Amino acid sequence: MLTSGDLDSGLDAGVATRLGEAIGFLLGRIPVDSLSHTHASFDVAVLSHLSEAINQLARPIDAIKHQAKTVTVGVSRAYEPAHEGLLWETYHRLELDPDALAESHRCLVSAFDPLVNSVDGVTLYRVSDLDPLGRPTEESKISVLRKLGCSARLLSRCEEPQPLSGTKWGVIKRREVFMGCGQNDARRILILPVFAGDTGAYVVLFHVDLVRYGELEDRMRALESYERHHERVRIAVTEGSNLRWEAGLLKGIDNDTLFFAGPETVAEAILERASVG
Repeated sequence: MLTSGDLDSGLDAGVATRLGEAIGFLLGRIPVDSLSHTHASFDVAVLSHLSEAINQLARPIDAIKHQAKTVTVGVSRAYEPAHEGLLWETYHRLELDPDALAESHRCLVSAFDPLVNSVDGVTLYRVSDLDPLGRPTEESKISVLRKLGCSARLLSRCEEPQPLSGTKWGVIKRREVFMGCGQNDARRILILPVFAGDTGAYVVLFHVDLVRYGELEDRMRALESYERHHERVRIAVTEGSNLRWEAGLLKGIDNDTLFFAGPETVAEAILERASVG
């Protein structure tokens, strides 16, 4: 429709581009976050882009809006995160807007909450002097804004503004969640990037304790929400083996190994257990 030129005289270039993004999302060709970063959620973004194009084409608006809403609401229900659990409770105590999180990160927080035994502490950092696209620059700085729980007793090198670097630089640069162990104290940490819509952002660092195992369905859902880690584990397990990737492979692998160890270590544990079984 767009590439054929049928809409050349009907839509402005910007409207046509946004319509293409909406269609691409509905077809599963572009990720959720590419739409939701400029709107409260991806379903709002899709409805906005579709409605904009509909209005400009002067087609039967009410009927098509209803159809578009039916489609996008049906899609959103599969991703809609529930804002409850210990991670969400701690996040709300920082007085941050859940909609400031990327859609995929909201889903990740909700997916992990059933596996969280406790949130022992949290640190909120402010990141400043990003470029207009929200990417780090040589001038970017990070500083502590607030600390709760065990974090209040831990001295951070960012008590005063410091150059953005290390893992937190990577979290902002790639706009990805990080899970791992602290370099100095081996505490289990989960780091979220939160973008403020200007040339600044926040970083939320949780100190978490996970249940040892938990329900298999919850564990697989959490692993799938941690998308890049999940993909690397799956590749490492199935490359060169005859194993079919499935939730049952996670049995006997504790959550600390599954989520805080590197993908290769997780794969080794899975393969070793599979060979014994």
